[in-house]
Amino acid sequence: MIKGRVLIKKLGLAGVFLIMMGFWGYCYVYAGDFERLDSRGLEGRKPLSISSDETGGQVVWVGTDGGIFRKELSKNGAWQKIVLEDVADVRVNRIEFSSYVPFGYAATSKGVYEIDPVSSLTCKIYSSDQDAENECYGVAVDVGQNIYIATKGGLFVRPGKGKRWTKSIAVLGNKTIDYVYAAGTVLYVAASDGLYRSRDKAKTWEKVFSLSTGSSREEAAEDEEENAEEGVSNRIYAAMGEKGTPSTIYLATSLGGFRSRDEGETWESLPLTGLDSKGILDLILSVSRGALYAATKNGVFRMDGDGWSVIAPLNACHGLVLINEKIFVATSMGIYAFEVNDGNDEIRISINKDTKQDSEYEPTIQEVQQMVIRYCDVSNDKIASWHKEARVKAFLPDLSFGYGNNVYGSYNGIFAVGPNDWQVNLSWELGDLIYSPDQTSIDVRSRLMVQLRNDVLAEATQLYYERKRLLIELSDGFLSSEDLSKRKIRLEEVSALLDRLTGGTFSKVLKSSP
Repeated sequence: MIKGRVLIKKLGLAGVFLIMMGFWGYCYVYAGDFERLDSRGLEGRKPLSISSDETGGQVVWVGTDGGIFRKELSKNGAWQKIVLEDVADVRVNRIEFSSYVPFGYAATSKGVYEIDPVSSLTCKIYSSDQDAENECYGVAVDVGQNIYIATKGGLFVRPGKGKRWTKSIAVLGNKTIDYVYAAGTVLYVAASDGLYRSRDKAKTWEKVFSLSTGSSREEAAEDEEENAEEGVSNRIYAAMGEKGTPSTIYLATSLGGFRSRDEGETWESLPLTGLDSKGILDLILSVSRGALYAATKNGVFRMDGDGWSVIAPLNACHGLVLINEKIFVATSMGIYAFEVNDGNDEIRISINKDTKQDSEYEPTIQEVQQMVIRYCDVSNDKIASWHKEARVKAFLPDLSFGYGNNVYGSYNGIFAVGPNDWQVNLSWELGDLIYSPDQTSIDVRSRLMVQLRNDVLAEATQLYYERKRLLIELSDGFLSSEDLSKRKIRLEEVSALLDRLTGGTFSKVLKSSP
């Protein structure tokens, strides 16, 4: 404090003004239209989480240390506090909305409340007389409308049409569940020792990710020392899916970000270059921009190729939400919003639209294989036709003609001319109906044609799926400029090779797509 007073005294008010102007100028450079939302109505509460509902309206929901608040962005009004049925003030750890049900859920320090986003009415649907089980950290709803609650004392489940809550004892027991996420019928929970997955409505579990194995032992030891100094432990803060790709899942953890494309079977770590801290508190994905955004304790970052770039230097960030391509950030100092528009985003938009359109109208592998078979004339029907023709041949006779003219002569020079002889012979080889000598030739030609068909189909299949992988990589939008150019050139090359095998039909089908 003494140093601060001395500094202000030396700089004077003008110096302090210049520093503040410099800070806000720094913010403006990184995020266009950077703004702090009006805090009227928040009652001075500290935001802890942020969310948006599934009604399609421009409504921001914020969980604070003293209740739930909502704000309609289309109206320049104050925040509205949501009335809870049994308490005036409660700490709201997280608010979740699901496309599977018309309600939202607030996980609080005193249970879970169901929220009607239209009427803003609430009702308590879960509570416990055990303090640990009453401390709720998250809520998820699967495609069957089964509800899952993450608590400090384990995971609780309620069937879609039921009213009774049961605890998932198997494997999880009384473990602290920091986060729960449902992707269709697959459920993921972030426990204190890693990520668990269930495919049978929380009946059985398998561990698919552990923070202790997410990095080397040396790195893990260093991270533990850093976290010990900061008073935190290794944990998974959030899990997020990718719309339209349920097999892809992202993790925000104290050791950085991780991504799996196969429902958690294998993982890849996201780069750390450019981040001010390994601890990623939240992640969101802009589908239209193809950009991944991360919140750390000191700001919001965007993933660019092999690293991150800061776009909003904010202190004490807690969560992110994307509403109509605008990012909202919950911080301890209030709610901030900004839009990011730069050349890189425009490139990603163009790439994503093109590759998604190609992927949407891409012929199936069966259609491509039929194109190859028709062009190379290696259909099974051709072999069947050979066998059929060999049998039909037995009904066709061998036809021969004969002609003779009878002329008789004598020693005295007298000739006698008799009648001319005409002869037509027809013969059948009926044994060819059972087996024809041509079968040997057909068998040889059949083997050669099958081998040729297998070769061209194998090549076409390999090229087809390489093209699909390239489309997926391009649609991610996380490639550097150099890698992007290489992928696009290879995509054109693969398409040309498929055209060679299909006589140009592959490109014709793509061009004829709407």
